[in-house]
Parts: sequence; C-alpha cells; structure tokens
Amino acid sequence: MAIKGVVLLHKPPIDKIAAKVLVERVAGKVLPVVAFWAHPVCPQGQIERWRSDGVFPIDLGAEKYHQAGVGSATEFVARKLGLDSPGIRRLVALMGENNRTGSLKSYNFAMAWVLRELYELPTYDHYEVTGRLGDAIHAFLRVENGEGRVERTQESLEDEPRLREYLEMVRESNFAPFTPS
Repeated sequence: MAIKGVVLLHKPPIDKIAAKVLVERVAGKVLPVVAFWAHPVCPQGQIERWRSDGVFPIDLGAEKYHQAGVGSATEFVARKLGLDSPGIRRLVALMGENNRTGSLKSYNFAMAWVLRELYELPTYDHYEVTGRLGDAIHAFLRVENGEGRVERTQESLEDEPRLREYLEMVRESNFAPFTPS
C-alpha cells in the first residue's frame, strides 16, 4: 500500500522529523502530517487503523525506538524500511548523538534548538515548522550522498563579500550540522 502521510508526536523534535524525511524518501514525495499525537502511548488498534489507511506512525505506541534498542527514531525507521546510504548513516549517527547528549542544540542558531522555541510561539504553524525543517534535512541528505556536492569551508565562503556579514553572525555555530552555516 502506498504511504499517504505520517503521524508524529505533538511538538516533534528534530529526530522525529528526520524519521519523517526517511519515510518521504521511500514514498518519493513530501508527505503530510495527518496528525500530531498528544502522547507517545498509543493504542495498537489506532496504529493499525492508520496503517490500513496508508499512514505511517513515527515513534508511537509499541514502536518506540527505545524499546527497539536503537539510538533514535531515525535509526528505527531506516532499519524498518531497509534504507542505507552515506547520508542516512550520517543522519542516523547525528540523531543518535543528539538524543544521548543534546549536541545539535549546543550551537548558536541550531535548528534543533530553534525548532523547540518556535513550537512555543502562537504564530507558528507546527505543520509549516516541521515541513521547513524537513526541507533542510532533505537537503542535508542530498549533500551527504554526493548529489551536487559543493565543498564548503569558512575560507571559501569569506571570499564572497555578500556573505561576510552573515558569517560573522553565525561564526559561533562552528559550521556544525543543522545550523545556518
């Protein structure tokens, strides 16, 4: 059956959005979030109804990544769907490390940190926020998989006059993954 959408936990962290991106790679398209589920506990009957409707629940009910003994929802989905590439391996490693240490929230302008803050603002639509971060994760995977890869270094970017001011603002992010650099 074709995948028509996903269900995410309410205010999903970056790991759950990365898992959604992997489901989208299998589906071959951006998928709508059918619902934001309020609690990680979910009756198996509900999960089965979603599945029969072509909806992929992420990290809910009995399929929590902790219970599977893996480091992230992204890793759980990658294994479940049989996905593997250099980009997916790097994404899985980053999400697992972030779940253990919070590493992706430790840089200035870090998307994982900004995501959490945006959820608290009443003017931001959770569907749009998760979709935009999903776009960034799709781009990350394309670069990590060598699809149109361009090497970036701080020095090469500083040669661009229009970027110098921007680089000064984001310098403290140390060109870390999922930061504006």
